[in-house]
Amino acid sequence: MERTDRARASIYNLLAELLMPPTAENWEELTSPGTAEWLQSELAELGCNLPLPAMVGGEQLDLAAAGDAYYHSLAHPLGQSALPIESIYKPWTTDPSCELSIASEKGYLGGDASAHLADIYKALDLAIPPEYSHAPDHLGLELSLMALLVENGSREQQSLFLSQHLDWLPDLLEAADARGIHSLYRDLLVFARDFIAWDRVNLAE
Repeated sequence: MERTDRARASIYNLLAELLMPPTAENWEELTSPGTAEWLQSELAELGCNLPLPAMVGGEQLDLAAAGDAYYHSLAHPLGQSALPIESIYKPWTTDPSCELSIASEKGYLGGDASAHLADIYKALDLAIPPEYSHAPDHLGLELSLMALLVENGSREQQSLFLSQHLDWLPDLLEAADARGIHSLYRDLLVFARDFIAWDRVNLAE
């Protein structure tokens, strides 16, 4: 694997971890100055001129505050957070034969996006983590799968995955702004959106 692909995969994996609930095992490492220096180096290697998200090596939250911020920003189940789950931001299905009343509506778990991600997991012989069995299209899982494709798949497969499953970050950010999520998580989502946009262009060249 080329050095630039290792850098891309590493950045996708970092974003995946940061967009999952923070844990005692990795929170300090993920947000340390050393990680910020590493990320700056990886971006420079790629020629990707994006500012670092403040959560990495900048403004800090302790683990308890980070857990609270994550819950109220990205996990609160009663419409008070911006849930980072793809199917919520897309029509439930594009199948014209579906007669369910929600078929063309947004805002629901499941549907096409979720089913397709479940199929990808099955095809790769990977287990969906039990805590995400209801949402295999969670952003953290999608970023992890993208890292795996960078490490093992073709550029065509990577481009296809970006176009099929990582094209909804602008809608997520719109929901984040409407709900006023924590500034550090909003900043992280902006970085993820912009890195994905950069990588989409990179793959097309």
